[in-house]
Amino acid sequence: NWNVMGLLGTGTNDFEARDIEVPLDMTFEENAAPKADGGYFAYGLPLVMAPVMAAVPLGITSAIFEVIKAAGLRFIPGSTTETVGSDPYFQSQLAQADGEIRAARAMLFSTAADLVHIAETEGMAAAHIAARLVGAQVPAMAKRAAEILWELGGSAALSKRGPVERRYRDLLSATQHKGIRANQFAKVGRQQYELTLKR
Repeated sequence: NWNVMGLLGTGTNDFEARDIEVPLDMTFEENAAPKADGGYFAYGLPLVMAPVMAAVPLGITSAIFEVIKAAGLRFIPGSTTETVGSDPYFQSQLAQADGEIRAARAMLFSTAADLVHIAETEGMAAAHIAARLVGAQVPAMAKRAAEILWELGGSAALSKRGPVERRYRDLLSATQHKGIRANQFAKVGRQQYELTLKR
């Protein structure tokens, strides 16, 4: 029952079972208490979910970048004898996309590495703000980079024989997830404001 524009290979399906006993240790409850001590286990799924989901659009955009960069080195338009990669505009835009991707990756990795420390030193509210912020900012940066790359791909990006069209749709679908949509910025801003008032 997964009928969407993108991420077709990641579909979820509902199913129902009756009169079957499932052992408790084989079940999962999203907001249940952690089953292990220390590290991320001590803080539960909501804290780590946004950074994990943010990695998906970033990974997709990184893959688009590699395709467009490679195409720039070999594709020669019919009206010229030079590759599109030799065009200063192409080079400039590719560099901007690379910058967005690298900045997003740096933010994702540093925040993921610091979440437990933030929770232990500044409290859970601050940790949730950091997690939610990276969950909004990283996909936004990935989307900006992908838009640049989509334009650089030109009409060739539309081809279903190549991966760019599919990956771009997957990226747009991924950034619609409720945990990493742009509306998360409003929630982060509200939480930051409320936390500031309490201090």
